[in-house]
Amino acid sequence: MNCEQFMETALKAGGTLPDEALRHLATCPSCRQYSQILTLVETARSTPSAEIDEGCLQAGRRQMRLRARMVKWRRTLLGLAAALTVCAGVLTVLRTTADNRNRNPETMAEADDDLLDFVMTTDGAIENVELDMLCMADYY
Repeated sequence: MNCEQFMETALKAGGTLPDEALRHLATCPSCRQYSQILTLVETARSTPSAEIDEGCLQAGRRQMRLRARMVKWRRTLLGLAAALTVCAGVLTVLRTTADNRNRNPETMAEADDDLLDFVMTTDGAIENVELDMLCMADYY
């Protein structure tokens, strides 16, 4: 077995080496060093570290604080949007009411002519004037 074959075998074996690899390991100092490094890496990978665990906990705490802030801002913005929508609706109603109250006399005279045209039938007789006037009052 040569060194390349040993390295492949050691990586695939995961700690338990076949007899041929053990014989090569006994005779080759560079492969012994490689085997020691590989053992350290596998041990470090399987052994939990207090420093790594504390770092993960701190990262998790930061992430939770960030999410809490985002939820708070999202709720605030949604509430603000709802309040602005209600204000816009109220202002629209108030403006429409004010526009109806502040009509100038010329516009009102045109509206009266339109009302008279509406209630007159084709033969010139006034029919259902009360109903038609109620309909027009709702319209204006």
